[in-house]
Amino acid sequence: VRLLTCRLVKSQLGNGLWTYNCQAVQSQEVAQIVAELERLRSAGQMYGGQGTQGLGQGDLSNTQFAVLALWIGRRYGVPTDPVLWKTADAMRRSQNQDMGWSYILGASNQTSTHAMTAAALMCLSTGYGALRETYLSTTGKSGSPSQKAPAPPDPTKDPAIVRGTMFLATIFRTPFETLAQQGFGSVPYTLWAMERVAMVYDWKTLGGLDWHAWGATYFFRTQAPNGSWNDNNRCGPVPCTAFGILFLMRSNLATDLTAHFRGEAVLRTGDDKPLAGSKPDSKPDASAETNPASDTEPPKVVTLAELTERLITG
Repeated sequence: VRLLTCRLVKSQLGNGLWTYNCQAVQSQEVAQIVAELERLRSAGQMYGGQGTQGLGQGDLSNTQFAVLALWIGRRYGVPTDPVLWKTADAMRRSQNQDMGWSYILGASNQTSTHAMTAAALMCLSTGYGALRETYLSTTGKSGSPSQKAPAPPDPTKDPAIVRGTMFLATIFRTPFETLAQQGFGSVPYTLWAMERVAMVYDWKTLGGLDWHAWGATYFFRTQAPNGSWNDNNRCGPVPCTAFGILFLMRSNLATDLTAHFRGEAVLRTGDDKPLAGSKPDSKPDASAETNPASDTEPPKVVTLAELTERLITG
């Protein structure tokens, strides 16, 4: 995981984005990359400095998957904060006048979409989470103990996030039939992008409406007899079915990031140690070790592979 995370770090373009190409990293390079990231994080600097090339390089779709992987990579001892800060900075420099984002940032011939706006909000969330952790882990270590540490940034007051959320909420004005048209791209992909960012930001509603109930209606209406979903082969049935399952299950691959939006100091630092004052990992019940026998049969654990096979075979 550390090696793959470092490949993404090394592949970040000068403007903070990613494309389909990913550079190779040798195992002996990992320690060097980690050391450089630690130095930059301590100095509060972005990886590779401020954006050095036009926003037309790379795309927002590849970028959103990269930042999510980089956030997970932090749990394995790779302090990717300087990389995430640079991507968040690119999002702030590329928001369109209609408050959304497009697939190619800064391109005059592209319009904002709901999927890419959700992707940009995801990029902003990881940058915010990394910055907030820096506040929590560094403030109060020097100076007078009685001096109150400054509060970390509040994402609910971030103009870019607020405007992006307003654009994303306009999806509720669009009938499902219109969403399925070519100009809106893949509907399952769009709804999953919305679900992912809603879970990270801990939104119960969006624009005053229940986003999950609204999106679930689409998936209930459009599921094929064999249990799959499709989007006229824009992404294909396999990705679309995965998007549908992830949406309906309210999946969240970054629950530790969600904790920041709830104001909880439970994130892990780049060296994979819990923050001071954070809740420790729960320990198993000691009684379970001393009394392994039970009067009731424990529930059988069903693996994802078994569940998938059941869904396919009926």
